[in-house]
Amino acid sequence: MICRVKFGENAAGKFLSHLDMLRAWQRAISRSGLPLSYSNGFNKHPKLAFSAALSVGLTSVAEYADIEFDEELALDNIFARLKKNLPPALEIYDIKELSKNDAAIMSIVERAAYQAILQAADISEQTAQEAVKSILSQETLEVSRRKKNSRETKMIDIRPWIYTLEAVKDDDYIVLDFIVQNSNDGNVKPQEVIDLFIAILGGAVLNIERREMYAQKNGQFVAVMEV
Repeated sequence: MICRVKFGENAAGKFLSHLDMLRAWQRAISRSGLPLSYSNGFNKHPKLAFSAALSVGLTSVAEYADIEFDEELALDNIFARLKKNLPPALEIYDIKELSKNDAAIMSIVERAAYQAILQAADISEQTAQEAVKSILSQETLEVSRRKKNSRETKMIDIRPWIYTLEAVKDDDYIVLDFIVQNSNDGNVKPQEVIDLFIAILGGAVLNIERREMYAQKNGQFVAVMEV
């Protein structure tokens, strides 16, 4: 059977690398006694796949994993055993069974929602919202990125991949919520969006959290667990 799991990385796990997180899951599954499936061949690999890697330093309440088991088990049994054996840095929220025909997690995710908390006592909500309006009014928003396997950089226009951006004031903080492209066809790093805001008004980033990941269903974007 194949299961899709929704989980999060809290403040205790924000500095875990993707490889650290993978190993933590493998250890938790092993300790739980769940019959994880492995690929055939000389170098066997666990049938365990994750959504797009979370950048080090971010927290998340919307990470996803597809896990295949050799046996049919009750979902509540799998959930309880994983919850008991995962480290404190990882929290499991939901689980559902997939069919053999369901697309893999890496192939369906297209967008991601983030929330950033900025220390900005001297910035009003109106001023923050005007900065957001200014950002979204631009036809192009170019950012510099390093070329793969190179020290050279190139300019990328991320404006077509920023779908929403909102700002509200909460005490001495500005809360930025935004949805951006997060797929094999293109992606926006959350820090790139935040830097656009900081370039206008300043502010110190206190936390960035991935809030959800989205895939298409019947022509609309829905949270991954709804697909």
